[in-house]
Amino acid sequence: PSRPRRPGQRPTRLEAELARYQRGEVWYRDTIEAAEVGTWSWDLTNGELAWSTRCKALFGLPPEMKVDYDLFLSLLHPEDRDGVDAAVQKALSEVGDYDAFSRVVFPDGSLQWRRFKGKAYADQGKTYRFQGVVIDATAQKKSEQDLKLALERANAAEGEAQRVLESMADGFF
Repeated sequence: PSRPRRPGQRPTRLEAELARYQRGEVWYRDTIEAAEVGTWSWDLTNGELAWSTRCKALFGLPPEMKVDYDLFLSLLHPEDRDGVDAAVQKALSEVGDYDAFSRVVFPDGSLQWRRFKGKAYADQGKTYRFQGVVIDATAQKKSEQDLKLALERANAAEGEAQRVLESMADGFF
């Protein structure tokens, strides 16, 4: 317990350190919230998987819902599950980074893209924690698809223009 300070008295080193820590916590929380990033942490010693409220919202889940790894996998598009699970298992076994994309299937049948980034942590060779973020990648994937379609159309138009020019050359000779 700290004693009240007299006017003009400087804070103790412990009080200053605590204030700096609290500012850092607020800054971190506000930054994560502003970025609309979901956070998660998996305690591998007891199997507890904790998701932030935003993380749950990115999967269409209510804030009070209890989550586990099987539920996570069940929310992914069936064609994406094995790839995401393999990326998780690799990160855990190699105590490394995790970076994967997947479509998430919502109860109304709609699909949205998510990106998962994380890192595994170990102590004395035993992985004990896996944590990271979930990012809405729907707009990114839509832009990639739009770009791919535009390139296909441009290539088709170029091919057609080449055929027209070749046929014109044949007509002149």
